[in-house]
Amino acid sequence: MHASAWIFGNLFFTWVADLLLIDPQHSPIQIVDIGSYDVNGNLRTALEYSELNHRYDVNYTGVDMSEGRNVDVVLKDPYDIWPFEHNYIDIVISLSLIHI
Repeated sequence: MHASAWIFGNLFFTWVADLLLIDPQHSPIQIVDIGSYDVNGNLRTALEYSELNHRYDVNYTGVDMSEGRNVDVVLKDPYDIWPFEHNYIDIVISLSLIHI
């Protein structure tokens, strides 16, 4: 992850905190990061230092096709069953996702 990607991720989370129309009592806000495998940085840390994380209770879930750093859920087949309940996710993020 380039330093600028981390900065823009942090700015996004701050922007979302300012625009979010979710009651602060809505707990926790569910964020899912698609393609979260940490090669050289991740958005989880950008979230931790963001205004969104300071204002709300936030639950970050990293999803990818391979096990590794920053991956909480491994998808065996992205076109098969999605492992989250309907209306579970509040925010979906994806950065630098490449499928080969």
